[in-house]
Amino acid sequence: MTAGLLGRLPAVTRPAARARGLLVTGGGAHQEHLLRRLRVALRMPVTAAPKPQYATVRGLMRLCLQPALAAGSALSAR
Repeated sequence: MTAGLLGRLPAVTRPAARARGLLVTGGGAHQEHLLRRLRVALRMPVTAAPKPQYATVRGLMRLCLQPALAAGSALSAR
C-alpha cells in the first residue's frame, strides 16, 4: 500500500520523496521490525518520528497555525 502511494506521487516529486524518506508515526513507529521491513521493501530511508504518539497532532496543529504549509504538500488535494 505504501509503495502504491509513492507510485502515485507526481513524477517530479518522487525523487525528493524517496531521498527524504518515510517518517512513521503512531504505534508503528515503536516497532523496529516494521521499520526494517519497510526500509527493505521500499528501498528508501524509514525513520520513526520523535514522540511518534503525538506526531500527527503536532503536524495538524502546525498546519492550522500555518495553512500555507499545506499548499506546498505533495499530498494536498488538488
